[in-house]
Amino acid sequence: MFAQSSLVELIPSTGSYAGLPDAQAEAYLINGAKGGSLTAEITNALAKFEKIRVNSVVPLFSRDATDDISDNLTDAASTYTVDGIHQAVKTHLSLMSTTKRKSERQGYLSLKASYADCKQKAQDLAFARIQLMIQDIRQNNAAGEIMWFQPWALACLMAGARGGSPVGTPMTGKYLNCSGIRHTAQSMSTPEEDIVIDFDPDTQYDDAIQNNLTFLEAPQSGGFRVVVDNTTYGRDGNWVYNRANTMYAADVLAYDFRNQLENIYVGVKNTVKAAEVKSTCESILSTYLAQGITVSTPDAPNGFKQLIVAINGNTINISVTVKLVEGIDFILAEITLQRAQSVA
Repeated sequence: MFAQSSLVELIPSTGSYAGLPDAQAEAYLINGAKGGSLTAEITNALAKFEKIRVNSVVPLFSRDATDDISDNLTDAASTYTVDGIHQAVKTHLSLMSTTKRKSERQGYLSLKASYADCKQKAQDLAFARIQLMIQDIRQNNAAGEIMWFQPWALACLMAGARGGSPVGTPMTGKYLNCSGIRHTAQSMSTPEEDIVIDFDPDTQYDDAIQNNLTFLEAPQSGGFRVVVDNTTYGRDGNWVYNRANTMYAADVLAYDFRNQLENIYVGVKNTVKAAEVKSTCESILSTYLAQGITVSTPDAPNGFKQLIVAINGNTINISVTVKLVEGIDFILAEITLQRAQSVA
């Protein structure tokens, strides 16, 4: 959708004005057509992503087509389901993280439903490369008007914040650019005064964290911030899989390390020595420490240890342990109270 621009430029030689063309004059969209959206079309779009390198996948759907049709937010011929879209994204992310595809990426999904249904959805997804957003947000629309958007808009903010931050930076405690948050399963056309809030982040934060949801709160100091940078994994206490920033850092490191080594050594003769490859590995791994993707520890001053390189015929096998960066999510302070005494 395009809006006619009010920006114009005076052309000195003619004394006339030139500006962006009217929406009707967008000739390069001549083959486009409005119509319904199907789950299969989203799946086909994800298949196109298999050919390119992306870090984030953000589907702009939070409900079934039937609900969006009732709010006049999609064509009446649309038949997509949010469950189908979520499964398609999960399948895509799983495929792209395999040994053959080697292009790890994260999914930012959303759901506009009851709080109970949102918790169940997170449990059903249970995937380390997926975050699930559940809150509507207030934001500017294309006309500059403040309105409520479905949780997919919050997913866009999360993905944008991740992409604009140094690798490994936790979104926990970060303020996102919106002017309101709410959670309700009610339709978008419901009058503001009739909205019933189904989830309160001020009182239900423990439950939401434990159920692997990503959500915002409104602190008394103002603004709207992320409570915990949760993934939907939640199967156990895995410190990598349960935090999106750590999972993202692991994926970026794995992709970059592998890609650099392939660019250097794939296609060369196996006369190269394992010691030379090991030296190259050490140089690459040291850069992650400088970038804050790994951390220095007493047993791994350069952010890694136990690096072993072996060349067997046409294959180089590399094994290494890296000290991956984490985010600080909680402060636990132990304070001892002691009675004051004075003796002269």
